[in-house]
Amino acid sequence: MAEREATLRAAWLGTALAELREQAGLTMRQFGKACSRHAGTISRIESGIQPAKENDVLNYLRICNVTDTDRQARLLHVAAEVNDRGWWEGYKGSVSGTLIDRLWLEERATAISSFETLMIPGLLQSPEYAESIIRLENPEASDVQLRRWLKVRMTRQHILTNHNPSTLTSIIDESVLRRPVGGDDVMRSQLDHLLTLGNNSHIRIHILRNSAGYCGAGAYVVLHLIEPFPVVAYTQTPLGDVCVEGSDAESLEVRYSSVLGKALNAEQSYKVIAEARSTYE
Repeated sequence: MAEREATLRAAWLGTALAELREQAGLTMRQFGKACSRHAGTISRIESGIQPAKENDVLNYLRICNVTDTDRQARLLHVAAEVNDRGWWEGYKGSVSGTLIDRLWLEERATAISSFETLMIPGLLQSPEYAESIIRLENPEASDVQLRRWLKVRMTRQHILTNHNPSTLTSIIDESVLRRPVGGDDVMRSQLDHLLTLGNNSHIRIHILRNSAGYCGAGAYVVLHLIEPFPVVAYTQTPLGDVCVEGSDAESLEVRYSSVLGKALNAEQSYKVIAEARSTYE
């Protein structure tokens, strides 16, 4: 049987638990003996392959003599998140583990900053535009699979419409507005959708005009998460998204601020979107 893939949150927790054990000066074998677990099990927990449960975390706190109540609470909170089953669980066999991680992160994000150079960001896509993009990217997929992927993409947008929505700041390269996807009807619907979304106070759409010049290669997203999770970022590659954190996420955040400074403000962007919309009449 193939070994399961570690989720990002399980890997985070595993790394934190490994740090506790190492700070206590214990090997995996010594720690395993103290809690009646095999060293191989400890290895799987710390790598995130076997998600740590609350009792596992309590064992680490007890054996490693962690008395800091804030640290205890943070680790137990992460353990609860690791074992939380969200709406995306029903799609595990249909989408990649990387996307599952991203869906979980978006659910925990208080603020999202995205920069897109090739297409309308997924969180802002209309159903028709999203379906066209998915079909273009997956020409050999069955209709059943395409419908499941579309359902995932549409469902993830509820983070912008629930009672406590995330704040989204989206920079979209002007060329995206001019790049036809799915025909004129689809583009009109999509740009109308952008204009409507831009009326929400928690959604800020900024167009980066072609005249702004080169602003760095590639699209990316920076997510600020609820405590105790770190700031993370995703960069897009032809083979899928790559998640980064720490100094790499901070570097992308600095780059984002620079690009945002070159983009149009919301009012100016609204006019450019409306102008682009008129070309699809």
